[in-house]
Amino acid sequence: MDKLPGPTPLETVTFEGRTFRIKRDDLIHPVICGNKWRKLQGWRPAIKDSSEVISFGGAHSNHLPALACVLSEMKRPGKFFIRGEELNAHSSPSLRYCASLGMQLTFISRATYKNLRAEDWSMSLLPDVQAPSDALVIPEGGFGVEVLSGCAHIWAELQQEQIDHLILPSGTGATALGVLNAMPEGVSTILHVVSAVKGAKRERERILTAATQRNIRCVFQDDPHGGFGRIPQKIGQITTRFTQQTGIPLNRNYTPKALEYLLRADLSGTVVLLHTGGFNLSGDFE
Repeated sequence: MDKLPGPTPLETVTFEGRTFRIKRDDLIHPVICGNKWRKLQGWRPAIKDSSEVISFGGAHSNHLPALACVLSEMKRPGKFFIRGEELNAHSSPSLRYCASLGMQLTFISRATYKNLRAEDWSMSLLPDVQAPSDALVIPEGGFGVEVLSGCAHIWAELQQEQIDHLILPSGTGATALGVLNAMPEGVSTILHVVSAVKGAKRERERILTAATQRNIRCVFQDDPHGGFGRIPQKIGQITTRFTQQTGIPLNRNYTPKALEYLLRADLSGTVVLLHTGGFNLSGDFE
């Protein structure tokens, strides 16, 4: 699936007294959906020119299953480094799916993973790893300048709408940066970036700096719910009610936290929530 057939739907919903619109990027593809599809489009040329792809993620990663699907389709091997030595290929649906497509999963300590992130995923920190010279390293979440053009299409599909508030779930911040780069300088729309990661200081700085440079009002909400993959019962209940009432499934890690933010924020005018899709649609909450 190399080309998006057209803009994803923008549906109006009313939920718990709030009426807003939701952009259904979850409908792009059953696995490579939402911002993962848009981001990986930017990586396809480099994947095609490589003999092997190396990437990183956690047990509940949405990026890794999407990448595994693309690599399987393009007939390229993948070597994935997973945060958590105590994990295995059966620790989550995401990891099981990656393993089922033949991806090589290597489990590393959280300390090593943290160091890799701090050093921009330098493979020199993994001296025992043998990789061909033309191996492609894709950072956690697919972050990189390659993804900005794909994520810019989100705004291109919305630019004819009158939007007062645009709410985006965020992990690495690549989607938000792509949207910001596409928004006209000084646009009246306020961008709300809701992080699924606790303590995302570097991502916050990148996004707010980009917004300031373009004279765009931006609110960055750090995750107050315990961190990535941690979904408290309150959000699980909100998500279950939302799906029951609207028929729209939500992924486990991203959109539920953005929905909860929308419900408690004091927003007036037209509000659009980006549904970024996600691999796990099971409603598997803690």
